[in-house]
Amino acid sequence: MTDRLKPATLAYQNEPFLNSPDGRILRILAEYSEPFARFRREQIQDTVVFFGSARFQSMEDAESNLATIRKGDAKSDDYATNLKRRRPPSTWHATTKMPASLPRC
Repeated sequence: MTDRLKPATLAYQNEPFLNSPDGRILRILAEYSEPFARFRREQIQDTVVFFGSARFQSMEDAESNLATIRKGDAKSDDYATNLKRRRPPSTWHATTKMPASLPRC
């Protein structure tokens, strides 16, 4: 009687491996490769990507909050520091909204 070894599961079919830390590199590669294949299939050659955050304030809100701080009505020094840090992204937010408002070709 011969004991045969059970064939090993192929790595791409081994879910526990794919979901493990060792399978992370394959998941990263798939996150790059799958959209690339989809773009090729749909004949998409160029894309524009906008990054944003729901935490960004409009420039008007950021300026208003800073004015409140300057009057001394701010809740705390940490709050003031946080608002001052958030002001530059408000500028970026306003800049990225402009192309979105342009008419489509």
